Amino acid sequence: MPPDSNPNADHAAHRSYVIGLALLVAVFSALVLGLGAYWGPLQGDLTRTGGFPERDYGWTQPQEGYKQPLSVYGSYDRYYDVVVLGDSFSNTQMPYQWQNYLAAHTGWSVATLHATKVPLASVLSNPVFLATPPKLFVYERVERLLTREFAQQPKTCAEHPAPAGFHLTAGRPLPVEKYLVDYANPPSAYLSHGYVFAYLQRMLRRHYGGRVGALEFPLTRADLFSNRKPQSVLVYVEDLIGRPWTPDNIRQIRCGLASVETQVEANGKTRFIPMLIPDKLTAYSPYMANPNDSWRSHLENLLAGTPWLPDLLTPMRAALEQGVKDLYLPNDTHWGATGHRLGAEVLLNALKPAPAATGQLNQSLPQP
Repeated sequence: MPPDSNPNADHAAHRSYVIGLALLVAVFSALVLGLGAYWGPLQGDLTRTGGFPERDYGWTQPQEGYKQPLSVYGSYDRYYDVVVLGDSFSNTQMPYQWQNYLAAHTGWSVATLHATKVPLASVLSNPVFLATPPKLFVYERVERLLTREFAQQPKTCAEHPAPAGFHLTAGRPLPVEKYLVDYANPPSAYLSHGYVFAYLQRMLRRHYGGRVGALEFPLTRADLFSNRKPQSVLVYVEDLIGRPWTPDNIRQIRCGLASVETQVEANGKTRFIPMLIPDKLTAYSPYMANPNDSWRSHLENLLAGTPWLPDLLTPMRAALEQGVKDLYLPNDTHWGATGHRLGAEVLLNALKPAPAATGQLNQSLPQP
C-alpha cells in the first residue's frame, strides 16, 4: 500500500460515488415514470405509432361491451353458421366487437379468421367448409387494403350475377350480459420505461419530419370524440397512401369481389356478403379543416350502382353528422362500440332486401 494512501478516504469517496450514481438513476427513473404517468401508457394503435399522448387522445366515454365473446377466433374445426374472413377490424377481439352484436341478435354461431394468417383458398378447401358449409360468409376488408388486395385482378369482368336464392334462418337472440368498458390501465402498466422512450422517439421523429405511423389533422367540429383534444383527429398514415383511386382500381376491386363471391357461393348453400369498412380518414373527411384533394376517397364511386356491396359509409357519415362520439376511437384507427354496432346493423339490413329481388330471405331476422 502506498505510504500516503488513506483507506478510509478511499472508502468514503467510493461510497459517495455509489450514492451519487444511485441518486442519479433514481432521479432519472422518477422523471421517466413521471412523464409516463402524465402521458399515460400506450393503448391505441395511432397514439403508439405516432407518438401522441394517451392523456390527450384516450377516450373518456365508456364503451358498451359484452362480458363474453360471441365469436371464436382463429379456429375453424367444426360447423359455424357464420364464417368471417377479415382484417384487424374483425380480429381485435374487443368486448364491443361487431361479431358480438351479430351473434347476439341472430343466435348464429360465428368463427372469425384473420386474412393475413388464413388465405381464402385455405378456408374454401377446409374439410369443414366442404362438408358442412356455413350459412353466411363475411368478407371484411378496410378501404385502404382493397387496391392492394385486388391489384392483380382484371380491369373488366362479367356483369355481377343476380344474387342466389338463399334461405337464411335466424335463431333466437342470445341472452347476453353487457357492461360498460372504461378507459383504464392496470397499475403495472405505469412501471415500464419502454413506452416513455417510444413516445420520445416518435415525438422527435414527428417534429423533425421523420416517418411515423400516424398523423394529426384539425377538425371543423369538436363534438365527434370524447378525448381531451376532440378538435383534431388522428389517422393512420397508410390511409393516405394509394389515393385517389383510378377508374381501373375501382373496376379491379369490383371484379375481385365478384370473383370471391363466385367461389364462396359455388356450393349453393353459403351466402357471400362483403363488408367494406371506410378508412377513418374517409369517414371524417367532411370535417377536415384543411382538406386535400390528393386524399380524396373514391369509396362512394365503388359503391355507386352496386347494390350487392353493402354501404357502410353513408350511415357512418350520417351518425357523425348527428354528433355521435367515438364512432372511431380517438386514439385508434378502429371503431368504437358505436361503430361496431352500426357495422353489425348494416350487415343485418343487407341480409333483408326484398325477397323478390334476391330470392327467399327469412323475414324473422331480428331488427338490430
